[in-house]
Amino acid sequence: MKYGIDNYTGNWQDSDGYRLEIIKIDDSHALASLFSPFGPPVSRPFWDGRDCIDMPVEYDEYYGDFRIQLWEKNKGFTLDLLYDPFLNSSDDGIEILAPSLSRYAKDEHLQKYYKLFGNLNYYKKDNSRTNPLHPTAAPRGG
Repeated sequence: MKYGIDNYTGNWQDSDGYRLEIIKIDDSHALASLFSPFGPPVSRPFWDGRDCIDMPVEYDEYYGDFRIQLWEKNKGFTLDLLYDPFLNSSDDGIEILAPSLSRYAKDEHLQKYYKLFGNLNYYKKDNSRTNPLHPTAAPRGG
């Protein structure tokens, strides 16, 4: 059985085709990459068009917070993921992450960019992918 941040690592896909790759660095940090249904990484026009590759993640085991920074820390958007043991207790063995998108109130000008991240459907674990989704990714940490 996996615990903590290990529940989040790996490759995930939602029903619209958005894909997440999460690579653990240590017990409270990871890197996440978000790919569009068309293949390339999601681009962030609000941050000079940077791709959603190797975004920093902070995990708080006490509260169960898994927060992907989509911009600079304490600025812009964060993608929050929840690994819920009740959602993941089905007999079919499918693991699920429940996403939510939050934005700092001071960054009202970003309202128009919510659509970049899709409809925020559950992400299901994609065990068919064993290699990183992007070529620069290399497994880090344990």
